[in-house]
This record gives sequence, C-alpha cells and structure tokens, in this order.
Amino acid sequence: MKNKSKTNFVSAFTISNFFVGLFVGAGFMSGQELWQYFGRYKFIGVIFLIFGSFLQGFLGYFIAKKAREKGVYHFDVLPCKNNVFLRRTFIVTELIFMIFTASIMIAGANSLYESIFLKSGVWFSLLFTITVSITAYFGIDGVVTIFKMVMPILLTISAVIFIETIKTPLLNFEVTFTKISLKDGFSALYACVIYIFHNVYLSLALLVPFSKKIQNYKVGLKGFFLSSITFLIFSLFVLTPIMANQYYSNYPLPLLELSKTVSPFIFYIFALFLCVAMFLSCLSSSVAVIDALYNKNKAFLKNKPLIITLCALCSFLLSRVGFKVLIAVMYPICGYLGIIFIIRLVFCSYSAKIK
Repeated sequence: MKNKSKTNFVSAFTISNFFVGLFVGAGFMSGQELWQYFGRYKFIGVIFLIFGSFLQGFLGYFIAKKAREKGVYHFDVLPCKNNVFLRRTFIVTELIFMIFTASIMIAGANSLYESIFLKSGVWFSLLFTITVSITAYFGIDGVVTIFKMVMPILLTISAVIFIETIKTPLLNFEVTFTKISLKDGFSALYACVIYIFHNVYLSLALLVPFSKKIQNYKVGLKGFFLSSITFLIFSLFVLTPIMANQYYSNYPLPLLELSKTVSPFIFYIFALFLCVAMFLSCLSSSVAVIDALYNKNKAFLKNKPLIITLCALCSFLLSRVGFKVLIAVMYPICGYLGIIFIIRLVFCSYSAKIK
C-alpha cells in the first residue's frame, strides 16, 4: 500500500473502533437485533454469533484490501468499474438503505424517550434528526475521531450493564445443548449470514474510502481481527443478559428495560449511552449518503444544505413506521444485497487474475 507521505495512516486500534462503530446503533446496543438474529436460537445462535463475528472481520479486511489494490475508493466502482448499470444499482440501493438505517436510529431515539418519560418522543426524535444533520457536515474524518473516543466507553458501559444484570438470573440461566433440529440449525445459519452481510453492505460507503487510511496489509489484518474480537465481546455483553431474562425480549429496547431492574442510576447511564450509540450510527449513515452524493457530483456541494434537509426529512418520516418493524424488514433485504456485492467483488478479482 503506497503513498505513505500523502496519507495520515491509522492504527489497528483505530481500524477496529471505526469498523465496529459502524454497527453499534440502537438495534445493537438495545439488544433487539442481536436477539432477533442470534439470541432466540439459544446455544446454536451463540455459536453462529462467534462465527459471524470473525466472518464480518474477514469481509471487512477483504473489501479494504481490494480497495487498496485497485486504488478505488468509491464503493460502487469497486466491484463493477466497467458496468454502469451495476454501479448505479449499488449506489442507489446503498443510499436508500443508508437513509433507512438513519430512520431506524431515529425510531430508536423515539422508543428511548418513550421508555424513559412514558410519553410521545416525536419532538425528541425530531431534535435528534436535526442534531445529526448539522454534525454530518464534518464528514468521514469527524466520524473516525468520534468512534475512536466513544467506542471504548460504550464497551465499558456495556460490560458494567452485563455484570449488574446477569448476577441474579445467572443462577437460573439454562442453555439448551441438545434437541437442536436441522431446521433450527439452518434457520440460525441463515439469520447469521443475513445479519453479517447486512452489516457489511451498509458499511461500504464509509469502509471503502476509509481503507485509504490503512498503511499496509499487516496493520489492516490486525485491525480487522481486533474488530472481530471486540464485536464478539461487545455482542455477548449485550445479548447474554437478555438470553438470561427472555421476558424482556418482547420490548423494543430489551436491555434498556432490563436495566430498570438493576437501579435507576444504571438505567439512566445506559439510556444516555444508548442515545450516543444511536447518534453515532445515524451520523455515520448520514455522512455516507452525503459523501457518496458529493463524489458523484461535485456541484452537490452548492446544494448540500438542501440535500441534507431532504435526507433528514425522509429518515424522520420513515422512522414513524416503528423500530422493531424496520429492523425485521430492512435487515434481510440489505443482507441479500451484501451477498450480491461480495460475490461480484470476488468474481471481478478472479477475472482480473485470469486476464
């Protein structure tokens, strides 16, 4: 990987924080998405969570490596440089689902407000949307800096919540090691693949341009391997208390509701950092949309406030659909698109080697 003098390269620790930070939003920190895609399958779900964590890190490294090899830092060009139709398809779908991701975070902010104050969170979610829109002007460098500072804090807070909420139910915590049908196994594998490829697909708009900051393959490999370990530990901290207290999985924000049983202090601290996680995820999605549009049309910069306002409005309106519904519907679709993207990237790489 060249051009060392022209780029401020990042460490393996920064790579890990950045990559994991792309996935830590309302669905993740609340435990809702981890329960839907892993926890409800019990023991086999945990096994696939371990597998999925390392698959996610490998895919992140593979994409960044290909971007560096090709010198291509726009995600739509990476797998299909000479295919205009596919390029347009990738960028349009990515932008649409980035807006949907932002809407999920806004819906999560609404649910968070309602869980705390027991009243409508429409105005809070609107304020949340406006704040994210303003912050998005800082671009990808701002996202990298914020992730680097906040991710260790979020991991620490999740560890505290894990310890406090697992003490009592751990005595009655049972994991089923037997009676796992073949159908359940395939269902768990399907859920794992869909979830991981969803994550990877929605990370593309920021991961591909970020790969330019990775100095060499060795640092990249360390960074993405560390991201797998971090993501797995983070996930177990969030998911295990819900698996031990399955009644709370029925709530939109399971771990938040569970934290109420510990103490008011734990509840409000977790609520604060859950809001931070939502903000970061919504911010990264917004920045990805803005950067992608700017890279396609430099004249976009003149209309940047208008575009940001329109994207924010679309995200806010979509958030009214509901938090759980958006996660259940949008994640599988993004997962399919992620699989198509990776297959196309592998095919292009193989074809280039033959030529």
